[in-house]
Amino acid sequence: MHFHVLIEMRGAARPEVELDLDEEGLESRFVRPRKRGKAVVINGRVVENEDLVRIRIGRSDQKSAEILEEIQLENAVRQTPVFDRSRLYRQVVERSVDVTNSFLRTAPPAPDRRTVLLISGEWGAAARAMGEFLRALGLDVRGRSHARLSGREGQHHADVLDSAFDACHAVVVLMTPDDVATRHPAFAGVEDAEVQLATQASPSVLFQAGYAWHAARERTLLVEFGSDLRYPRDLSGVDRVCFDGSPASRNEVAQRLRAIRSAVRTEDPFYLEAGAFPSAPGPVTGDDLGPSPAAELLRRIPLRWVLLGALAEGKGVDVSAIAARRGTPPEEVRAGLSRLMTDGLAAPMEKHSKSQAANNGACRLTGPGLDQLHSEMWRPQGR
Repeated sequence: MHFHVLIEMRGAARPEVELDLDEEGLESRFVRPRKRGKAVVINGRVVENEDLVRIRIGRSDQKSAEILEEIQLENAVRQTPVFDRSRLYRQVVERSVDVTNSFLRTAPPAPDRRTVLLISGEWGAAARAMGEFLRALGLDVRGRSHARLSGREGQHHADVLDSAFDACHAVVVLMTPDDVATRHPAFAGVEDAEVQLATQASPSVLFQAGYAWHAARERTLLVEFGSDLRYPRDLSGVDRVCFDGSPASRNEVAQRLRAIRSAVRTEDPFYLEAGAFPSAPGPVTGDDLGPSPAAELLRRIPLRWVLLGALAEGKGVDVSAIAARRGTPPEEVRAGLSRLMTDGLAAPMEKHSKSQAANNGACRLTGPGLDQLHSEMWRPQGR
């Protein structure tokens, strides 16, 4: 089974024709985009929904080459040869069985170019301000609640998003510092920047951003708002607007929306001040999150045991690392090392004084220290 497509466009001198499609190719390239009111691409030419005058889908059991041969043979018998390939291709479509209505019963209306779906996260004040700003541009802003209401009961979240994308001309994804995240140390490289604590958009927003980029890339705008926001590595090459509420960033959003054919209006300068965008939160440190369960557990272990165990490895003591893991000042760790050396359980490494060894952790475990480690930490239960 072979399918052939003819498209007539507004302002074009002749139609575009594509021949010998299989059903899957027909569905993915013409039927599904047409049903959703999206642009179709034929022979490398993008045809917007509002510019498409007529589409005809033909079906034949023969390949187009066989039909062309029959047409040319008939023209030769009639002594009316046709040398225009475009005209010949059009005759192939017109000679095949018209199945347009089987695939496209009605042409869908194009979404109103004023409609925009705003996807946002947990920072409600920022989302409300962005909505007010977009409305000041003359746009009809719709959010996730509208997407849920427009979907059928029991629909999967992706289906609800599809319905929202179909109903809106543009999608604006507002990425704000909703979550604090870090790479698990077990899976991090030596110089992996993602081991450091950083803010990022919530997983829900990241999912919807990726889904929007896949489903409606040509009319999706990613907007980043907030300082020190980690951007997804997979989207590092994707263009975005770093928005801060300034007139320059507002104009950039307006220009990007206009570029994707949104019906943006900037005659009224009110858009330059609409929306009370909140101040971005500052950088996040481990202290802001409070002590971790691991640090709490380590803090319950006597520092003396921790230091003796570290010295038993024969590599000295990483003062800063132990202090960070326990959530205690480095001076406390250094004082603990000094007491071990005073008690004769540890000694400075070669070419280090006691004060230097306590300061930088260049210590070694002594024989008495090893005995003390065994007696304190590995004493059998019941003795």
